[in-house]
This record gives sequence, structure tokens and C-alpha cells, in this order.
Amino acid sequence: METSEPINNEFVPTEERPQFLSVLCILTWICAGLMFLSTAWSVFFQPSQEEMYEQIEQIRKASPEAADRMEAAYESQTPLSKGMSTALSLIGLGLTVFGTMQMWNLKRGGFKFYLAGELVPYLGFIFTGTEGLGAMGAMSGMSAGAIAAIAITVMLVFDGVFIGMYAANLKHMTK
Repeated sequence: METSEPINNEFVPTEERPQFLSVLCILTWICAGLMFLSTAWSVFFQPSQEEMYEQIEQIRKASPEAADRMEAAYESQTPLSKGMSTALSLIGLGLTVFGTMQMWNLKRGGFKFYLAGELVPYLGFIFTGTEGLGAMGAMSGMSAGAIAAIAITVMLVFDGVFIGMYAANLKHMTK
């Protein structure tokens, strides 16, 4: 006697996520997690003004020019610009993670959220400027403009590559 099995949806085609898309999503989540930790660290563990000036004075012993640049970069950052930069980073990360979750589930609309999340940090540069990047360049002897140009170029390259790879996977997504 044959046993009948319950009817399943074996004739309904199920969409499988390509392995390449899975790897992209996982890499994006890892990067987003690291960026979130970095942002949280900078909010909760930033040095006090006294500690910052002590560090600048220590740097001044080795390179007065670098200390002057670092001090100017530090003083140009206002609480409003720091807060706006942090908020835009968190908004961008949220959009990126949400969009990636949607694309993981093969929803094409997630690409728009991902794209928006990748573009939000550039709004931060427009509204708050690149002074924060200048402090990084003070130690290397490079100008704030050069450091900002390098950082933005690296961001554009990575964002462009990932956006291109996700766009190449849109054909596998529905809705």
C-alpha cells in the first residue's frame, strides 16, 4: 500500500539567493557592525577637552606644525557638527542594514534603501564639512584637504564597487 504524502509546493518554483549575493550581504553587515561600533565608541569614549589638549601638547614636542594643525582641526569641530555627523552615520547605517536585509530576502526595493544609506554620509560632508578628517592628517603632515580628498575617494571607490555588485544581482530579486 502506498502512502500519500501531503501536497507540498514542489511545483511552485522557489527562488534561491545566489551565493554571491549572500556573501555581499554578509560583508555589508560585518562592515556596518564595525562602523556602528566605531560610531558608538566615538560617542561614549571621546577624550575630554583637557585630555585632547594634553595629547596635542605631547605631539607639539615632536612636531609643532602637526600639533598646530591638529589643534585647529579639533577647535573647528562644533558640538552641532559632531552630533549631526553621528546622527547621519547612524541613519546611513540603518538604511544600509535595512536595505541589505531586504535584498537578502530577494526584494528589489532593498537596493533603494541600501543606495540611500550609502549616500547619506556624503551629506554629512556637505553639511558638517571635512574638519574631522583634518585631525587625522595633522600627524602625517598632510593638509586637511588632502586627507579629506583621499578619504572621500576611498569611500567612493568602495561604495561604487559594492553598489555595482548589488546592481548586478538585481536580476535575481523580485518585487
